[in-house]
Amino acid sequence: MCSEHAPSSAGRLLRACHDATTELAAEDLPGRQFAAMDTVAVRLQSLVAFMRRSAADGDENLARHIADGHAGLHLRDIDHIKANTATWQKYIANH
Repeated sequence: MCSEHAPSSAGRLLRACHDATTELAAEDLPGRQFAAMDTVAVRLQSLVAFMRRSAADGDENLARHIADGHAGLHLRDIDHIKANTATWQKYIANH
């Protein structure tokens, strides 16, 4: 595997989610094991929405996290997940 497709920290997180999902749902329909990748992106989007809503409601800690770039990092993680899902699915399927 070339280094540009080596699992990043997001990739390792997706692999862990995949492994947990597969272990718990071994008898699910084929392809279901990849649902974790979509779930991570949705959960990150929900986290960003929560952070923004809480900051707008006066939560100084989350406002600081947003100011420090954490929400932007999560949004970039979502883009990275979406851009690399097919590659990770191929990798996971072969390991």
